[in-house]
Amino acid sequence: MKLINDAPFFNIFCVSILLFIGYNCTQVQAEIPTRSANLVTDFSGIKNTMPGRESEGFVPPTDDELANWRIVIQTMLAEDWDGAHALIQQNFPMYSLFRYTDTGNADSVYYLLKENSPVNKGWGTYVFAKGYQRQLVIEAPHPWYDTNTYKQAPDVFRLTGARYLIMAGTHRCANNEISGCDGTSGSCGGPYKISDMAHSVHTFFHVTHEEIVAFNARTYQVQLHGHSQSTCEDIFLSNGHRTSVSDELLALRDQVLLKGGLTCNVAGLSQCGLVASSNVQGRYTNGVKSDPCNTYASSGNITEYFIHAEQTRTVRDNPGQYKKFTDALNTVIPLAANQTAVHSDNAKEPAKSFRLLNAYPNPFNPATTITFELQQPVTVSLQIYNEKGQRIRELVRDKILSPGSHSYVWNGRKNDGEVVASGLYLVQLNAGHFQETKKVTFAK
Repeated sequence: MKLINDAPFFNIFCVSILLFIGYNCTQVQAEIPTRSANLVTDFSGIKNTMPGRESEGFVPPTDDELANWRIVIQTMLAEDWDGAHALIQQNFPMYSLFRYTDTGNADSVYYLLKENSPVNKGWGTYVFAKGYQRQLVIEAPHPWYDTNTYKQAPDVFRLTGARYLIMAGTHRCANNEISGCDGTSGSCGGPYKISDMAHSVHTFFHVTHEEIVAFNARTYQVQLHGHSQSTCEDIFLSNGHRTSVSDELLALRDQVLLKGGLTCNVAGLSQCGLVASSNVQGRYTNGVKSDPCNTYASSGNITEYFIHAEQTRTVRDNPGQYKKFTDALNTVIPLAANQTAVHSDNAKEPAKSFRLLNAYPNPFNPATTITFELQQPVTVSLQIYNEKGQRIRELVRDKILSPGSHSYVWNGRKNDGEVVASGLYLVQLNAGHFQETKKVTFAK
C-alpha cells in the first residue's frame, strides 16, 4: 500500500470532460464525520470489540502500512485534520476519523481515529485534543489485560487536560508471533508477543509514540499498567530504569502519599521489580532511537518525560483512588506554554528581587508550602537539610524556572520516602548566584 496523490489524474479527467460537454467539475472531498458521545463509555465499547487472548485476531501491519500510518500521525500532529482524513480514506479504509464532541467533558472537542467495526486488525484508538492544558499523552498499552485501564485512560486524559490519548486495540496475548524484543513475559508465557504494545516496535501504537516524541521531545508520557504483586505498592512509578529516577517522579510519589489512603514508591527505593526497563516506548524516550527493541536505556539518558505507572486493582477500579494520582500529575506536570505554569503563581510578572519566603504553615504536619520569587530566568535548586547539615530532600534540582513566584509542597518526607523526625529543618534556595535559607519545624 502506497500513498498516491491522484488529484492530477482527476483534474486531467475533468478537463477532458469539460472540453466535450462544456460543464464544470471539481474534486469533492468528503467532510470529516462528527460524533457526540461520552468518551469513557465509547472506550468501554471499543474494548469489547478487541481481539482476545490467543485469538490470532491481531494482524501485524506491513512495512508500507507502518510508513503510511507515520504520515497520517505527522499530519494529525500538524492539526491538518482534513489532510489526515483524506489520507485515512485513501490508505486505511478500516479506520475512520471523527470530529468528536465529548458529552462527558463539557462538550470538549477531539479528533478521534478509530478502527471500524467489526475490528479485523486490532491496531488501536488515537485521540488528539483540539484544546488542551498539558503537553501530555496518556497511553494504555494493555487495555484488556490490565483490567479497567481502558476506562481509566480516557478519564485521566480528560482530568489532566492531556493533548493525546492512545490505546492499544488488542489483548497483549492475541497473536502468538513473537515480537523479537528482548525479555520474557509471564502474562503470555515465553518471549513477548507482537501484539504486546509495550514490547513490540512494529505497531501503530509504537509508531504513534515515536512521532509524538519527535514532534515535541518535552511531551510527558504517562503509561498506565496494572499489577497484582505483593512486593509492589498500590502505585509504583518508574522512568524506565531500575535505579535512576527523576525529581518529577519523586514529586509524584510525595503528592500521592500526601493524599493519603494509598501506598506509593519509585524504582530503586522499593522491592518492586516492575521498572519498565524493557518497555520499548520508555527506551525510545530515554534515548534509544535505533533499536529500542533490544537495547537498554543508559542511566545517563533517563528523562523525566516517560512515566510508567503500575497500579493495583484498588486504584484502577476506583475513580476516587486513581484521582489521587491524577491530582498528583496535575500538580507536577506543568501546563502548556499557553497556560499558567503549575508551580508559578505569577510567572509572567517578574519579581523585583530574588527571595525565599517563609514556609506556611510553620510548624507543620503533614505538609508545608515553600514559595520563592525569581527576578529572571535562572537555574534553581530547592533543598531541605537537617540540623546536622545533611541534605535529606531535593524538591528542585538544577531546573531552569521562569521569572515570578513559584511554590512547592514538602510533605515532611526524605528522598527515600521516610517521614522525618520532629524537629528543625533548613530550606535552602539556590538560584544562580543567589542563596537564601529559612527555618521550618516539623511537629508530630
